Amino acid sequence: MSHNKPQASQDTKTLAATEVVATTDHYQAMLDKFITVDMQADLSSLSDIDKRVLRKLISVADVLDKVYLEQTYENNAEIRKQIQESNLANTAQLLSLYDLHYGPWDTLEDDKIFFGDIPRPKGAGVYPTDMTKAEFNQWIQDHPQDEVAFKSGYTVIKRQGDKLVAIPYSQAYATQMQQAAELMREAAALTQDAFLSKRADAFLNDEYRDSEMAWMDLDGTLEVAIGPYETYTDKLFGYKTFFEAFITVRNPEDSAKLDVYKQYLKGMELNLPIPDEHKNFQRGSESPISVVDQVAGGGTLLLQRDPVS
Repeated sequence: MSHNKPQASQDTKTLAATEVVATTDHYQAMLDKFITVDMQADLSSLSDIDKRVLRKLISVADVLDKVYLEQTYENNAEIRKQIQESNLANTAQLLSLYDLHYGPWDTLEDDKIFFGDIPRPKGAGVYPTDMTKAEFNQWIQDHPQDEVAFKSGYTVIKRQGDKLVAIPYSQAYATQMQQAAELMREAAALTQDAFLSKRADAFLNDEYRDSEMAWMDLDGTLEVAIGPYETYTDKLFGYKTFFEAFITVRNPEDSAKLDVYKQYLKGMELNLPIPDEHKNFQRGSESPISVVDQVAGGGTLLLQRDPVS
């Protein structure tokens, strides 16, 4: 018997090593589905003030990136910490996958778990993880006064004892919203841009319409979309918006090449394959059409931020 023990121990070690190699290869295959693209933006047309504003906006993108991570799953930060402290041979790969997918679920494979054993909640981090559609609908049926707040795109649904409550984003993510608002106001003070100041207000009061209207008038060197927009991470109902940032710099030379198409906007609107009542025949020929270079992104865009020198 003693003669066989070393052999059994060696077999166990060999099997363990084989499993590590197989797992490593699997994780690498997951990582290989992504490629790194070095996005270069020509910033030569930016003034010194534009560059200062751009840095502020990239800082906002970093803040909103953290909000989106929490919106995706409220314990996401704890899971990342668990990966870091796991001391697995594949820790570096797992962290890379976690950062790419904003959680331990493979978003390219129907949210298949690649670390831990927690299924991805359909309601992400904006509903109780155990909430069902039936429970949500029953609550509204029993409490019709809550319907507007519960279906709002800017609230998180939480349990408080045996009750359900809708908490506005400005309260649920108060620290981050205050940080984002302060940075937006600092950027707005440099440019007197109505969108930036109104969006700062929206971060604190959850009223986004005014800032959306101001966004329509943006026509400067910097083009930004920043705030809560897309709803597809909410797989329970699709009600809740998720934070993102899309920060770009206008390419003046290539944008000028598109000016010729402005004269055809009305005709293109006329020929859209939708009912006439949904067409905008008041669209002017001065509607902005721009070519832009992306310099930063965050949140639902799942993009890395590039530094601005």
